[in-house]
Amino acid sequence: RVNSRTEIELNFHSIPDYPGQTPYPWHVHEKPVNSAGDCMSTGLHLDPTNMNPGGNSTTYKCNPKKPRETCELGDLSGKFGELKPKKTTYKFSDPDLPLTGKNGIIGRSIVIHLANSTRITCANITAI
Repeated sequence: RVNSRTEIELNFHSIPDYPGQTPYPWHVHEKPVNSAGDCMSTGLHLDPTNMNPGGNSTTYKCNPKKPRETCELGDLSGKFGELKPKKTTYKFSDPDLPLTGKNGIIGRSIVIHLANSTRITCANITAI
């Protein structure tokens, strides 16, 4: 955290291009990746304020201009945009995403999805 903001930096060597399934949504999920590396083990998006209860709301729409009022805490693609296959570096700053505490992201996971919501890769978020 820098000045009460969580700094997010993503560096990719190569993001595969799945035609018709890009750009990619990405989110902080509520649970860590299990020891088998199964991205389905990560549960739902981190959403402690129930903006999208159970991940099933047909009316949920994150407005990046009003993230506190409209976005799941873990909806990083809604707040900052989806990931593009040819871009390799991203940097974001989120004042509302805590590292620790009840809603902290350390010990949870980050998941990248196809446009159809299929989870294509995931990783645990750890302190360094």
